[in-house]
Amino acid sequence: MAIRFIRVHHEPDLPEGWFLRTPFLTLEDVANAQKVKESTVRSWVHRGCGPRAFKVGSVIRFSPAEYLAWLEERAR
Repeated sequence: MAIRFIRVHHEPDLPEGWFLRTPFLTLEDVANAQKVKESTVRSWVHRGCGPRAFKVGSVIRFSPAEYLAWLEERAR
């Protein structure tokens, strides 16, 4: 199932090269990068907007590549 995020009008605060060191992003990672609450990210996932997400057990994870693609898409 493809997950899509709503558009947010600010750039995330991510250290350079973070995606090379991180196998998967958590709800907390995405929320911190977007400066929103985890519940907001959870809502995006539930509504089906944003980069693809998947569950590991009961925990939601995001692919860094999908997250970066989403950032590039919304910058257009």
